[in-house]
Amino acid sequence: MPRTRRPRGVPAVALGAALVAASLLTLFAWSFASPPSSSPDDDYHLPSIWCAQGPTATCAPVAGDAESRLVPLPVLAGSCYAPDAAASASCQTSFDDELVAEVPTSHGNWNGGYPPVFYMVMNLFLTPDYEVSVVLMRLVNSLVTVGMVGLVGLLVPARLRVVAVVPIVITSVPLGLSLFASTNPSSWAIVSAATLWLTLYASVEVTGRRRAMLLGLAVLSALLGSGARSDACLFSVVAVGVAFILRFRELRHNRALFGVGLACLALSGYFFLGTGQASTVVNGVDTLDSLAVPWTDLALMNARELPVLLFGGFGYGPMGATGWLDTTFPAAVGALGVSVWAALVFDSLGHITRAKAIAVGAVATALVLYPLVVLGRTGVAVGGAFQPRYALPLLVILTGLCLLRPVTGHSWRLTRAQTGILLVALVISHTLALARQIRRYVTGLDVTGLNLDADREWWWSGVPLPATGVWLIGSLAFSAVCVLTLWAWYSADCDRLEEADATSVADRDDLAHAHDSTAQ
Repeated sequence: MPRTRRPRGVPAVALGAALVAASLLTLFAWSFASPPSSSPDDDYHLPSIWCAQGPTATCAPVAGDAESRLVPLPVLAGSCYAPDAAASASCQTSFDDELVAEVPTSHGNWNGGYPPVFYMVMNLFLTPDYEVSVVLMRLVNSLVTVGMVGLVGLLVPARLRVVAVVPIVITSVPLGLSLFASTNPSSWAIVSAATLWLTLYASVEVTGRRRAMLLGLAVLSALLGSGARSDACLFSVVAVGVAFILRFRELRHNRALFGVGLACLALSGYFFLGTGQASTVVNGVDTLDSLAVPWTDLALMNARELPVLLFGGFGYGPMGATGWLDTTFPAAVGALGVSVWAALVFDSLGHITRAKAIAVGAVATALVLYPLVVLGRTGVAVGGAFQPRYALPLLVILTGLCLLRPVTGHSWRLTRAQTGILLVALVISHTLALARQIRRYVTGLDVTGLNLDADREWWWSGVPLPATGVWLIGSLAFSAVCVLTLWAWYSADCDRLEEADATSVADRDDLAHAHDSTAQ
């Protein structure tokens, strides 16, 4: 990005408030873009939420079966439309509105498969109405996402605000957005990965209350991730390791950074070792799809297909689907999303320090090896057992590291025209993705057309906005997110350049003063 005039007329506080409002509006639109039970594995996660506080009127023990619970029918069978992409969510209308514990299931977290924190927090928002409960939980998750990223962006130095916001924006279409506005614990894993390393890294550059708040956010971020998924505990280890690598010189003298980093590792280790999902992360899972081929052949086979996992979060390839992997997207969604990400990352690699190179190399290696190891231990090829959402947290960390810039100087090299093209591409990708997400459930993907309400078979009861209205509002809100993020980016770049210019002027003045003193 070339040197440019500072954007005028918009105070930083107003810019931040507008960005938060646009982000919330975007996620609220995604919260209504799909019906209850549309998140991945909701037949496990929703019963786990309903039963997080133990036996209740809507979660009763099964006589003679300690590993099963009785839950309401919608909670267990709400995903009746999956995995038929041509089927709308109209089958949910056959459920009784009264939530009565009447259907037995052994598929839930009462056996300790996942960390309990996510489910316990979501359980606080249960109501007698199934749809209202799910919407409340989705809105709360949206607030958690925007709140964590917004607080980090507020507390870090101005030059790092780009790193706080841009990585999660450019990697979130469409998978990330669908998870942030869902009842799936992967949402917290991604948010934790995006914020933990940066809070630790930035704490060195601030003092007083801001440093204390950043370090407190680091612990909260570790709790969010490790309290939601066991693999997020591993991502926390990566995040702390990255911060320690980047701040290696300050580490021996900064007890607060070192101590909080160790506390985050201890917290992650506690949750990781205390759940059954840990063995799945380390050893893989038993599956009927296991291939009887040498592990070397399987590794080579999976390595060739690895991009569909690493970039599936952009809607790319056969794994680039949301929901129960039944909501596929037009090729333009993935192509545009990957192009925007690749352009920004490639540009950022023009400025790299030794510490940044080590950190980027370590995370990139983990991003490649993690799915290959899990698939190898499971004995399956790409397409089974490992989904793109499991790799998305590492991709967000890698993106943030690549966008990291020196304290002064080194402006972005993209021109305004290039930046504008990337912005338009990301907006188009999101607009197409949100329309597809809504279409999948309103009519099924066998119906086409811009009017999402034509031939409508399902929509939320009691929601005054039509499906097309939600699409338009969400699309405009995300467009505002992109524009405001770019505006903040220009402002941060101007701050660094002005600081660099001021430093250069001070250096020249010092040299001139020294020269005059010598001459005298």
